[in-house]
Amino acid sequence: MTDDSAAERRSDIRSKVLHGLKWTAFVRFSAQIISWAMTIVVIRFLTPDDYGLKAMAEVMFSFLLLLSSAGIGSAVIQASELSKRQLQQIFAVLLVVNGVLCVLQFVTASFVAAYYNDPRVTLLLRVLALGFLIVPFRTMPFALLARRMEFKRRSLVELFGAVSAGLLTLALALMGFGVWSLIWGQLAGLLIPTIGFHMVAPWLHWPVFSVRGAGQLIRFGTILTGGDLVYFLYSRADMLIAGPLLGAKLLGYYAVASDLASLPRVKLMPLLHQVAFPAYARMKDQPNHVARYFLKATRYCSLIIFPFFFGMAGVAEPFVVLVLGEEWRASVLPLVLLCLLMPLRAMNTLFAPMVNALGRPEVQFVNGLFTLAVMAVGFFVGVRYGVIGLCYAWIVAFPIAFLFCANRSLAVVNLSLLLFLQTLLPATILGASMFGCLLLMAAFLDTLNWLSFMAMVFMGALIYIGMLFVLFREYFVELLAFIRR
Repeated sequence: MTDDSAAERRSDIRSKVLHGLKWTAFVRFSAQIISWAMTIVVIRFLTPDDYGLKAMAEVMFSFLLLLSSAGIGSAVIQASELSKRQLQQIFAVLLVVNGVLCVLQFVTASFVAAYYNDPRVTLLLRVLALGFLIVPFRTMPFALLARRMEFKRRSLVELFGAVSAGLLTLALALMGFGVWSLIWGQLAGLLIPTIGFHMVAPWLHWPVFSVRGAGQLIRFGTILTGGDLVYFLYSRADMLIAGPLLGAKLLGYYAVASDLASLPRVKLMPLLHQVAFPAYARMKDQPNHVARYFLKATRYCSLIIFPFFFGMAGVAEPFVVLVLGEEWRASVLPLVLLCLLMPLRAMNTLFAPMVNALGRPEVQFVNGLFTLAVMAVGFFVGVRYGVIGLCYAWIVAFPIAFLFCANRSLAVVNLSLLLFLQTLLPATILGASMFGCLLLMAAFLDTLNWLSFMAMVFMGALIYIGMLFVLFREYFVELLAFIRR
């Protein structure tokens, strides 16, 4: 490839990335504003016991859901060339895998319920098992749209699906369905986008039950799935370990704090992943360019994500009491602690699209194993001290795992850990300063009301933007220019 053609290719990828980010960002932001609003309203109509039950059932379902795609979606995106027959083979693998997982969850549901000492979990899991029958039909069009970098159509379908599922959950909660509003809403969140994807990018072909010629794709997907599984295990090990010991109500307080703290990371970080992975995959023969774009993505994400989490920690008490209700006050301190740790968890998710797109899924797999080992020890110790002990386990153990994972992932593109940490430093300084100012402001408030809450939110944003402009004006200008583009 000549220098001119390589430059033209990078320019084309950059154009698609920016166009994809524009549409994905717009749609994700719109969907999440609506979704968060509905989530908060739903919490007000449910009890800690409802959320504790949902958390118990979700551990098993989410674990098997990771196995459901067998890493095939990412393999389709990453592959240089694909034939129709290979796609039919992949579809067949998905049908077999998900059929097995559906039966497995249905059969083992009672054993999971016995582990948590709550028989209500059995029926929840058996109904959720229906979700595996949807996955194969969702994975194929979703992956092919990403491979072609057609983000606009995919994002619009996701917006419609998220809003529709959220509205169904809210309606069922208002009608008094309790935990079942969350279960049916989760299934709707799988089914509705699947129908939408087939409307904009139909892909229904007869499966070919043979792996000959598709072995490399399946191998890549298998290794990738292994990495996803260990990532899931450490991220949900807290619920798995604490569930039988805390009971549904206490686990509900922790689960709501964890869900609220994770919302920006879980809902917004995939925005970047969905665009970054296909883009990195197209540049996998130019690791120096991947490294440059990775650092830029890190800088942009940290400057946006850090203030969000630190600000959320600063206003946690008025947010929980005023928005969710006095019944949820026990979730305040867990929410503060988890929000302070969440920026590192968000940054940790940036590594996977890069190393997987470069064909190194084994790096993520080893990273996940190490993190799982560290976090499991932390949770077993922390759960002795209840909900707050679990939160401190995150704060103490996760930074150790983060540094280990960062060092190994950055080595794939010859980036130093020090340079990466320097990239995070401005956002860390600004976010911590804003958090300190919000705590000081809260100390002088006599009562919690909507006026004081909105004043804290406004002052937090003003402090952060003002300090960014004064102390790191170059980053301020760069970020503003990126958002305008």
